[in-house]
Order: sequence, then C-alpha cells, then structure tokens
Amino acid sequence: MTDGPLHIKKHTFQKYDILRKYLKACLTFEKKYQNFAYIDTHGGSGKVVFEGHEVHGSPLIAAESEAHPQCYAIEIDVGRRLLLRKATTGVPNIEVIGGDCNRKIASLLKQIDDRKFAFCFVDPDGLVYTDGATKVFQLNWTTIEEISRRRNSEILVNLRTQDVIRCVGAMEAEPERADKLAEDITTLYGTDSWTLKRTRYQLRDLFLDRLESLGFTHVGALNVKSEDNSHQYYLIYGSHHSVGAKIMSSNFRISWGFNPITELPLQRFVYDDIPHSQTTAQQAFQKTLSPEKLADWCDSLCFFSCSARSSQVG
Repeated sequence: MTDGPLHIKKHTFQKYDILRKYLKACLTFEKKYQNFAYIDTHGGSGKVVFEGHEVHGSPLIAAESEAHPQCYAIEIDVGRRLLLRKATTGVPNIEVIGGDCNRKIASLLKQIDDRKFAFCFVDPDGLVYTDGATKVFQLNWTTIEEISRRRNSEILVNLRTQDVIRCVGAMEAEPERADKLAEDITTLYGTDSWTLKRTRYQLRDLFLDRLESLGFTHVGALNVKSEDNSHQYYLIYGSHHSVGAKIMSSNFRISWGFNPITELPLQRFVYDDIPHSQTTAQQAFQKTLSPEKLADWCDSLCFFSCSARSSQVG
C-alpha cells in the first residue's frame, strides 16, 4: 500500500495537456449524442503533487472537463484508492473501482452501453505492482485486447520503454532472475518477440505493430521528454476511426513542438527524434504513395537531416 498522493514531474503536464485537448474535442459529439465514457485504468490518487502543490490528476481532469463524460477510475493500491475516493467526493460523474484493471476491464466494458464511445487512458507507473509478497502486472496485453474488441473504443497508453530497457539490463546483470523478469515484458507485449528488440524505437514500433494486429486502423506515438530533453516514455494511441486519429495526431504534433516536413498519415503517425521516426513513417507512406512520390519524400527527409546537421556544425 502506498502512503500519500502521487508526486509528478513537469513532463507529466504534457500528458495531461494532451488529455485535456482531446476531451475538449469530444465535447461536440457528447453534447449531441451523450454517448461518451472515459475509463482510467490506473486512477492513482485523484490529486497529485507537483513541487509541493496539489493539482488534478487524470481522473479529475476527465470528470471535470467540458465534455463531462461518465468516468470510471480503477485503482489497485488501497492507499491511493482511499485518496482517489476522497478527491472525487461530490463529483457525480465518476465511479471509483477497486482492484486490478486487468481483471476488471472486461466486466466494466460490458457495463457500459454498447452505443457509447469509450476512451481508455492506460497510464501505469511501472511494469509490475507489488504489495508485500504480492506481485501484479500493471498492464497485461489481454487488457488491450479486451478494449480493442469494442469497435467504438480508443486507447491512449503510457508505454514505459525505459522500464522495459532497465528490465532487460537487470536480466543481463542477474541471470538467475532472467526468466521472471522476461515474463514482466512478455505480459506487457503479449509476445516474446521483444527479445529481438534492443532500442526504445524498436520497442515503440513493436507496440504499434501489435495494436494494428488487433484491428486498430489508426495508431500513433509521441516521445515524451523531460526538461533535459531525455526520453521518458511514449504516449501510444490506437483507434478504429479517422476522426479521432486526426484530432490526436494534431495534439501530438503541437506537443512535439514542430511540424514534420511531410504530413504524417493518420494510419500511423509517430512524433519522435528524426533519425528513428523516419523509418516508421516511410513504411506507412509506402502503403499510400506511388514510388515516385515516395522517392521525393525520402529526398526531402535526407535534405532536412543534412541541413540540420550542417546547422549544428556551424
């Protein structure tokens, strides 16, 4: 059990800002159809602390947004859940659910009217949760599968690639624990093909590939960085609809801070460091562009990369 509210860092506000903007965009059809539900699989403490000051965490951001959706916040940790219930007291459109989100998600989705659009924010703070001798996987791939079966669902996932890389490092340093540590990663991805991936870019692309294998027709990724410009995690998006993808791609682009030379396709949009996002974007364009246009696009990327290097040298 955790004592006290969650403490966040400055880069967390980037995640919250994207969530706020997307919820605001959902206001139009919520007013018209009243068919929007929000699920927070890792509800946390409701209010979080930044530099000594309490601010709203994701469940309260969603519940008090202009869209005012019916919200469901799942939290496994008893201490955090008590704080979450306290923080949401008097907020009529939020329900707090205790337990493991991987066990609760199927019944919760069945509880929500099939006509409702369900936006699922999947925001673990690690690979596993431990309470004494109890170990629980924070995010099981079966949870993503369950969400994907609902055609009018979308997901925004905190993919903690740094935790995965640290776990791989621990496997190499402590071979006697390797099998159990490997299980932590395999449970997240739902496959052991991650063993062939050694960089965060490969781990990112694997997760996007896995979402596509479930039938998500539009996927995207945003590299979230700290103030010192170091990678923290990826926000990964999955949807069955182009409208949502257009909104989220725009939000990712604004958060990333600059526009790519060529507009990224809604089927797969990645906002990341250029040398590594280039390959993923090129693969997506190959599905939609003629060889001639693809060659022009690759030339423009090459020109941009060379120009950037020249300016750095100067």
